[in-house]
Amino acid sequence: MKFLFRIIFFFWFLVVFMYAFIKANLLVTWLILFVPRSQITPELFSYDVSGMTKGEILILTHCITLTPGTITVAVDEEKDALLIHCLDYSDPAKTEASITRLLKGSIMRFTR
Repeated sequence: MKFLFRIIFFFWFLVVFMYAFIKANLLVTWLILFVPRSQITPELFSYDVSGMTKGEILILTHCITLTPGTITVAVDEEKDALLIHCLDYSDPAKTEASITRLLKGSIMRFTR
């Protein structure tokens, strides 16, 4: 029964990732076409991944890198953190909450 739930949550993760992917594509397109360069705030920030296994961190880093507008620069194993570059980091709380809610949460559902 547990295996069945993991399969269901894996397909849910794929749906959520595709949603995040399409949303990020539209946001990057909007930024490039309509937002002046002076109003875009690129930034490197640290994202906490404590409590995640190495496999979960690997999946999360690939999802972040595949999503337009963000890229995982480094994994700091000592601090349990990822160093992420974001094209528009004007709202840090919203950006980090989006990663947690959409990607991290759905990854952890199907891996545990």
